[in-house]
Amino acid sequence: MTLEQCRIGILGGTFDPPHLSHLEMARRVHQLGLVDRVLMVPCFRHAFDKQPVSFTHRLKMCRCMTADLDFVDVSDAEQYLDTPGRTLALIEILEKQYPGCTLRLLVGGDIYLERHQWYRFDLVEQKAPPIYLARAGVDVRGADWLAAPPSMSSGDIRARLARGEDVDRLLAPTVMAYIVEHQLYGV
Repeated sequence: MTLEQCRIGILGGTFDPPHLSHLEMARRVHQLGLVDRVLMVPCFRHAFDKQPVSFTHRLKMCRCMTADLDFVDVSDAEQYLDTPGRTLALIEILEKQYPGCTLRLLVGGDIYLERHQWYRFDLVEQKAPPIYLARAGVDVRGADWLAAPPSMSSGDIRARLARGEDVDRLLAPTVMAYIVEHQLYGV
């Protein structure tokens, strides 16, 4: 990473599977010039004990989805954390990997309302000031957030896949090909 590309947006999530709304979030913050690069970081172990498909599959799907985007990298950093799922621990490891770079956390507006539940969100805000993207159904008066990306849910996508329904408008073709190849989500 060059010094000119030293503003990094951290887009963490379960990515089970990664969908086009995730991609739109990355594109939007980059196109608006808020970050030079976006780092997609699949969680290794979900903080609330959800059981997604394997970390390896989710990491590879993120890489499939972003392969043609020169401003997006996919990080496997979560698997090396002593406390996977803790955003503060992730930020601290990324500070070491990208010394001197400005980190920004990319999150939905719902996180603003849940921030008191996060471990040391005060330090998270200091180390990687959040860029909030509006989320359907979340309204905070006076909040200056980026417009909401298209509303999509990985849970809804998994259910549609299991029922054999079309998800072409929700998933990148490369992600769908990966899902079919590895027979994920009941496909």
